[in-house]
Amino acid sequence: MQAIVQHTDLDALTALIEAGSVTPVIEATYALAGTAQAIRHLAERHARAKLVIAVCGSHATRLTINEGDRT
Repeated sequence: MQAIVQHTDLDALTALIEAGSVTPVIEATYALAGTAQAIRHLAERHARAKLVIAVCGSHATRLTINEGDRT
C-alpha cells in the first residue's frame, strides 16, 4: 500500500504545526546509548505514544509518563 500525498494536505498540516496546534504525545525519552532499550520497548508491546531518542546532550535520561496520563 502506498500513500498518495496531496500538496494541499501537506500545506494544511504545515500550517497546523507552525500554529502550534499539533502536539505529539511522548511516552518515553531515551538517551542515544539507550536505543536498544527503546527498540525492545517497541518490540515488547504496542506503542501508545511516540518514543524519542535524544542524540545530543548529557542530560538525556529515560522518562516515562504516568500510566494514568495515557488516553
